[in-house]
Amino acid sequence: MNESPSRMGVEKIRKQYPAGNRIELISMDDPHAPIEPGMQ
Repeated sequence: MNESPSRMGVEKIRKQYPAGNRIELISMDDPHAPIEPGMQ
């Protein structure tokens, strides 16, 4: 079961990655999500 991040944890991530930043998927172990590695 996944735990929700704390409010402080979310704020820290928002400061590190402000709106408009891009991320790239390296890998994901979820057979129900059709996202290919390398997608942005």
